[in-house]
Amino acid sequence: MHTKVTSLILGFLSSLLLFSCNPLEKVDEEITEDTISKLVIYKPLSTFRADKRTFCELTYIDKNQDTLFHCLRGKIRFRGNTSLYFDKKSFSLKLDSAFAMEGFPAHRTWIINASYIDKTFLRNKVSYDLFNTYSEDGIAPKISFTEVWINENYHGLYQVTERMDTDRLNIDETDTLAFLFKEPPLYNLPENHAEKFRQLGHYFANNSRFDDYSASAKQEMVDRAYFKQRFPKYGGPDRRDIIYELTHLIHHSPDGIFSDPNQGIPAYFDIKNIVDWHLLLLMTNNNDGVKKNFYLHKAGAGKPFIFVPWDYDHGFGRDGDGEHNAEGFVQWYRTTLLKRLVETNTDRYNEKLINRYQQLKAEGILTKDYIAGQIAENAHLLRPYAYQDAAMWPLEKHKFFKDTDFDKEVQWMTDWLELHIPRVEAFLDTLSLEPLIIQ
Repeated sequence: MHTKVTSLILGFLSSLLLFSCNPLEKVDEEITEDTISKLVIYKPLSTFRADKRTFCELTYIDKNQDTLFHCLRGKIRFRGNTSLYFDKKSFSLKLDSAFAMEGFPAHRTWIINASYIDKTFLRNKVSYDLFNTYSEDGIAPKISFTEVWINENYHGLYQVTERMDTDRLNIDETDTLAFLFKEPPLYNLPENHAEKFRQLGHYFANNSRFDDYSASAKQEMVDRAYFKQRFPKYGGPDRRDIIYELTHLIHHSPDGIFSDPNQGIPAYFDIKNIVDWHLLLLMTNNNDGVKKNFYLHKAGAGKPFIFVPWDYDHGFGRDGDGEHNAEGFVQWYRTTLLKRLVETNTDRYNEKLINRYQQLKAEGILTKDYIAGQIAENAHLLRPYAYQDAAMWPLEKHKFFKDTDFDKEVQWMTDWLELHIPRVEAFLDTLSLEPLIIQ
């Protein structure tokens, strides 16, 4: 696979092992046969850590026709929680200076995602692109693809993903009312937060998985494990009061207060953003995104609370552990916020959900043809790289991916869409009949 290009890469790599931080001239035109970028990390894999970033040097080979080598310096670490157990690991990269990787806006921080659990590499990309296509009041991360090399060794196909932070979300860091949380525990009762926080802190502090973490890193894990505040930054003002306030409103407020435009959910959240997020959960069937796998932020005073989708590598016909799920329907009601919005029909929520779907269907966005087209377009680009990655990280090492390959996985996603979209429409039809009470 890619024999000609790979041999060229290896030749370049062998000449670059003694790293020079001067950008090189335009490389051999033959290398432009490739259509995704290359990221070369000059650092022994054995020196990577999960608890802190360590220094590295990198070369980035752009996917464009005017391919250039770019010298980069920064710090890198393994990232993830459960995914740290996977053989192929993801990376968190913080560069010394901002760099416009993949043609995205320049930034210092990037996530280099292994996509180990999604053998198509497509679920995150298609989900985020879909949300960014139709959402008017929120954004999802941008994703592109790269091949990673560790020194002279090919390491696999990866997703270059924007990290959701104050810069990319346009959060005013000078505003004392601005905040950013990653998957805050909105599903828990406010009276349970303190004990849940203590239990989770105890887990991180004592589990052998974190034996290699330094004492300071372990303490930070304990402090950040439950509420997951990302801004203000660790060590700054603690805004867990927001989570207590929200969960009290979501779980304990009478229906009249919950629905009140001046003191209830409409006073806090952008309902249109919630509708768009809800539709993404329904269309992708992402059960893993109901209670977690989202960001919640407020850009500043006078701004609403906004949901940002994150980590959609489950769904499209597979469960979180990778098992096929042909018939299941996302249990969106496990998020009490969505459940109560539907049951109370706050701010005509049900009508807005139905109308928004019909609008986006009429625009040709929330349709089988459009989404299947996005899958096919990305699959065409990735096919040779995905097979090369599978040779490095065999699919059969995962129990639910035996007897399959990239093309079969892509076909499964497309076939599943044809089964699933009628289920979404049937559910929305039930909302148009009468208020839905969920047991």
